[in-house]
Amino acid sequence: MLESRINIIVQHLTQYGIDVRVEDTGWTRPAFEHPLLTLQREAERQKFVILDDALTQRVIPSENQAKPLIAQGYIDERQARGYRAQNLNFVDEAGNAFIAFGNVYIDVRGRRVSRRTPERKDAGAGVSASGVNLFSARRSRLLFVLLTWPYVPRLTIREISTLSGVSVGLAQETLKLLQREEYLSVGPGPQLLRQRDLFEQWVMTYPHQLAPRLSLEAFRSSEPGLHGPLAPGMEVSGESALPELLNPSSLTVYVEEFTPRMAVVNKWRRDEHPNVFVRHKFWTDPSSLDIEAPTLAGNLPTVPSTLVYADLLASGEPRQRDAALILKEHDERLVRIFRS
Repeated sequence: MLESRINIIVQHLTQYGIDVRVEDTGWTRPAFEHPLLTLQREAERQKFVILDDALTQRVIPSENQAKPLIAQGYIDERQARGYRAQNLNFVDEAGNAFIAFGNVYIDVRGRRVSRRTPERKDAGAGVSASGVNLFSARRSRLLFVLLTWPYVPRLTIREISTLSGVSVGLAQETLKLLQREEYLSVGPGPQLLRQRDLFEQWVMTYPHQLAPRLSLEAFRSSEPGLHGPLAPGMEVSGESALPELLNPSSLTVYVEEFTPRMAVVNKWRRDEHPNVFVRHKFWTDPSSLDIEAPTLAGNLPTVPSTLVYADLLASGEPRQRDAALILKEHDERLVRIFRS
């Protein structure tokens, strides 16, 4: 039972951008010698000892450097609050998780145990029954557009393809996959379903799926900001999109195309420790279809709040994560998603 559970939670943790190595799967050893997992994201690494339902109150010997990781079939919100209050890491088969070590912070809430057929459930986190990764870099582009603008599913396939920067074929295939996975209604006037679940998975996979593919250039600036004329379609994200909440020490900017002149006019320079990050703006604003215009941060256009939220969490900085939580509670678009 525990071995099967570990296989499921390893899939969830992998989906959340954590590299997992199972150190030992001996199930008949003495009480404190339970399965060990080593979790790693980039340079941060931590060893955990798995505790099942019957062992959650046991004390790990002080000489053991492993932290406890509670693995249960389902952890309701009351239990989860208690575990968080005790700084206990946990993950359940539904995908609810609280993992904190080093600069790594994962907090997934509100997931329910799937009622799908066993075949689909066993397909794993983010992977359909056919083995297709719903959160691949290309499909994540389309998911971003669908989650950001709720009317997009009702547009034509060609319009959806244009907005998300993917091929017509991939757009059509992904929409069918979303319907099979019960994230998109079937029939006239399709609507996105279970948006919170889909968005949380998209945010968790964003740092290691989509984000790395978007990086164009990185620089350093004594005053990270935009000091020259804006390039067409240029929009800011991360802490630069929330100057009223944060005193930005970095700049994340999305552009349709980078030119060296951008670095010159903004006084950006090459450095081993960059604080200016230039990324590819892969989507097309719906304003191009006379639907919607971008919002502003001061006098700067910002990316949609869905991407601001993802970039804040992906930064790994506590102050930016705190700002993300504030944004989540007050931004109309995010409130809609988290209530759905």
